[in-house]
Amino acid sequence: MASLTPAITRSPDQTFLLLPRRAIWGLVPLPARAQQIVDAGLRRAEWRITLVQALIVVFLGVLFFLAPRPQGPVSDLRPVPYALAAMAVALSLRVGVLSLVPRLTRLWVYFSAVMDIAVIILLIWSFHMQYGDALALYLKAPTQLYLFVVIAWHGLAMDPLRVIFAGLVASAGWGLLTLASIQDGGSAILTHDFMTYMTSSRVLIGAEVDRVIAILLFTAVLSVGIASAREQMLMAALGTTATNELSRFFAAGLAGKIAASENRAEAGRAVKVDATVMMIDIRHFTRLASLSTPEQSLEMLTGLQSRAVAAVNRNGGDIDKFLGDGILATFGCVRPLEARASSAIRAAQELSADVAAWNRERRANGEHEVDIGIAISSGEVLFGTVGFGDRLEFTVIGETVNLAAKLEKYNKTLNSSMIMDDATYLRAEAEGYSPAILRRFPNSSIPGVSKPIGIVELA
Repeated sequence: MASLTPAITRSPDQTFLLLPRRAIWGLVPLPARAQQIVDAGLRRAEWRITLVQALIVVFLGVLFFLAPRPQGPVSDLRPVPYALAAMAVALSLRVGVLSLVPRLTRLWVYFSAVMDIAVIILLIWSFHMQYGDALALYLKAPTQLYLFVVIAWHGLAMDPLRVIFAGLVASAGWGLLTLASIQDGGSAILTHDFMTYMTSSRVLIGAEVDRVIAILLFTAVLSVGIASAREQMLMAALGTTATNELSRFFAAGLAGKIAASENRAEAGRAVKVDATVMMIDIRHFTRLASLSTPEQSLEMLTGLQSRAVAAVNRNGGDIDKFLGDGILATFGCVRPLEARASSAIRAAQELSADVAAWNRERRANGEHEVDIGIAISSGEVLFGTVGFGDRLEFTVIGETVNLAAKLEKYNKTLNSSMIMDDATYLRAEAEGYSPAILRRFPNSSIPGVSKPIGIVELA
């Protein structure tokens, strides 16, 4: 039995991604690589806010110039163009900051919220000047609805605290407008009659409180929704980071299979697969390691492993396990592969040629040569999960795997470097590939194998 992947420790009742609650509100950073993913997403969100702001400015500008002029006593003052100009300036400033600053600070985003809301508040305030009436006139202006638009576009940043801040600023702005109108008109401007309030420039305190409450409720609902969405975004970022990292420990395609599976991974689940198995081993590694420094030994291992990965992947196989100074590869186990035997043989021959070239370089550099043994067998294997509870491994087991391991050891007896059983060779021929044979050993008795088998040594 040979293990395909490192073990994964996972509680059955908990996700392996632990998201700090404060991270949802942007109060603590995520792990560096996950934070990079989040920052990239938030930066795209800032550009979306900029686009929305630009579209609104253009829309309001077109609307202003196309709409008929209001009737009644109107001064020459036109506050809307000034407000649009201020929005355009704020928009230009936003574009400049986004273009120059890699990551926006919270101070900047709060400042931008204040700036956006201040433009709307000042526009509303200016209406009494345009129409030459009491300050309370502006409390009836429908322009107040744009406060909700400003809060909403800041919500595109997926930052609940930013939405809350924008909502509080908008509420405070409306409160200031209300207080200014009362101060301007005195107690005489106050009324308790709703009809009088609706048909005059009088102030109904309850109505203005309702507006502030509406702004705060809108802010609360939006911020809760954004907090939930942000949690999903952060979980996805953590999941992407974890998947990308863990996939490096799995055979190609295996991580995707695990993630896409409808069933939770549990011990004892396996499938029968007809596959070809290849074992690779460094000969006399213990002796070589004793003659080398730890760094040289590690370089030797990684040098072989990188070449094995390349040769196996090029031929449609998968590196299932690094076994110390050995390697287990399968063909047709993780991914469908029609010509399994011939693909494995090609991979073995390419690896052998690559190692030979590598050894020429090592000789030229005065380094020890790396002698490898390769064995290939084909047949039915069990591919699945073993372990218990939260300690699981993906494993390929069966006589085919055992035979490949025993054949690799038998290389030493034959003083060979690349052998396979007759069944694998016949499969390769049936697949249309006839590799060059160096020697044949019919009826060979392999230690641990119950009956003699034919062995083919590849040239």
